[in-house]
Amino acid sequence: MAPILGKPIVARVLDTLLTNGIKEVVIVVSPTNQEIQDYFNSHTGDFSGCKITFSYQLEKLGMAHALGCAKEFIHGHLL
Repeated sequence: MAPILGKPIVARVLDTLLTNGIKEVVIVVSPTNQEIQDYFNSHTGDFSGCKITFSYQLEKLGMAHALGCAKEFIHGHLL
């Protein structure tokens, strides 16, 4: 949630994805960290047209593990 010019980096990344036609996003978070979820839930208007799903990583076991936590939400081909 580190801000750049008053906006969290993760929100800026999502802005870029939306600009490039991405309509569905899975964000992997810790179930004990509500800050990211609270931000996106309170700024839904900023990301209209995009379906945001949260997946939970119970332990910090790295990026590959985080992707595994999101796999149930990923369908079809990834580009």
